[in-house]
Parts: sequence; C-alpha cells; structure tokens
Amino acid sequence: MNKKIKRKYLINKRFQLGAGFLAVAIQIPCMLATGLGLSWFYLIYLDERTVSSCNSGVLLDMIIVGLVITCIILFLSIRLTHAIVGPIKKTRAVLRQMAQGQPPENAVKFRKNDWFKELALDLNALADRLIKASRARNLALKSLEELKTSLEKDMGQDNGPYIHKIREIQKKL
Repeated sequence: MNKKIKRKYLINKRFQLGAGFLAVAIQIPCMLATGLGLSWFYLIYLDERTVSSCNSGVLLDMIIVGLVITCIILFLSIRLTHAIVGPIKKTRAVLRQMAQGQPPENAVKFRKNDWFKELALDLNALADRLIKASRARNLALKSLEELKTSLEKDMGQDNGPYIHKIREIQKKL
C-alpha cells in the first residue's frame, strides 16, 4: 500500500515568498528589456514599423510568455527555498529538544534534495556526545551514592567530612 505524503512547501512563508518575489522582481526588468530589444529590432530592421503593426498578436504572446515564466520562476524559487528552510526547521527543533536535556532518539536525517546535509552529521555527533556525557554523569552519581551509603554503614559517625564532600560533588553534577 503506497502511503501518499502530503508536502507542505511553504515552511517559512516570509523567507520563501520573499525569495520568490525577489526572483520575480528581478525577472520583470529582464522581460521588459527583452520586449524593448524586440521592439527596437522591429523598428530598425522592419521598415520603421512598430511590433503591433507587423504582428498584432506579438504583444499578447509576450504577455502570456512573461506570465508563464513568472509562474515557473516563482514555483522554482519556492521549491529551492523549501530545500533550505526544511533542514533549518528540523535543526532548530532538534536543538530545542537538546536544550531541554532530551537528545533525539533517532539520528537526524534530511531529505534527498535538502541542503546542509553535513549539518545532520554534526547534529548526530553532538547528540551522541550528549548521550555519552549524560550516561557518564548518571554513572558518577550512582557511584557516589553507593560510596556514601557504604561510608555510612562502615564508619558510622566518623565519616561526616567525607559524606559532606560527596554531597557537594553530587550537587555539582
């Protein structure tokens, strides 16, 4: 059974739409320059007649082509920024989880076409180090607790300074 995955392309609308509209804003002057160049070509090489007098459908064709190109550029820019914003969103979520003291259970993986794949390797290395450090801390606390109970049993009242020192170390850990 094929499970269809619904993608949410606009993860960070402000960034993605901003980049898309910036690409469109750059594309519009390029289209106008092309139209002016085509008009000059018609004026100079076709007996000083305007574009519309030679071919009345040229203007409509240019507008349609311009709109199609604008839509394609907007779609491609949203797709490209999706491959950038997705890993950043996932990275922020993993870092928030780590900041709360909960390293991720699974390795961080990005999609096939995502950028910053090296970042996933670094995040996984960081998570592994945090897990190892947490285990070492828990083991040290457990050992100190065992030492404290052993001292309390064996030495009785003569172990006050040792138990006090153990409590200080436990608080620091």
